Amino acid sequence: MIYRKALVNEGGQIMSIIRDAVANMERVGVQQWNETYPTLDIIHEDILAQTGYVMADESGIVAYVCVNENQPKEYAAIDWENKDGKCCVIHRLVVSVNHQGQGLAKQMILAYEKQAKLDGYSSIRLDTYSKNPISMRLYPSMGYTYRGDVHFFHHMDEFPVFEKRL
Repeated sequence: MIYRKALVNEGGQIMSIIRDAVANMERVGVQQWNETYPTLDIIHEDILAQTGYVMADESGIVAYVCVNENQPKEYAAIDWENKDGKCCVIHRLVVSVNHQGQGLAKQMILAYEKQAKLDGYSSIRLDTYSKNPISMRLYPSMGYTYRGDVHFFHHMDEFPVFEKRL
């Protein structure tokens, strides 16, 4: 497996992974994403901003994540541990349905944590859907601390937020 920045011509492959993951989440009752989020335009913006990353093997792209400094405005209400240091935010982490259960999400996060340290970040923040049991277990198991909940205008349910000091 290799971890690298996504290329402009890979947006379609990434969206295919996202669409399959959305269908899989819906089958198990997780209403985290839908046809309006994330979109190909959002993925292209990530890639053009050099903030989209993929994990790939000989068969192609198997996972995607965006990491940048863009914090949703809802994060302002959270009592973060790292109040003064440079932080980045994980967005849109997805693993191909055919590759789930192999620890790839964890590998993606660990790879980015190494890069974040090199880039001078002192913490990583993220939010996840409260009714996604896999992500609700993943982040605490990797040392991310629960910091509170946010609500987004497009969703009725809460999104717990997490932070990890690097």
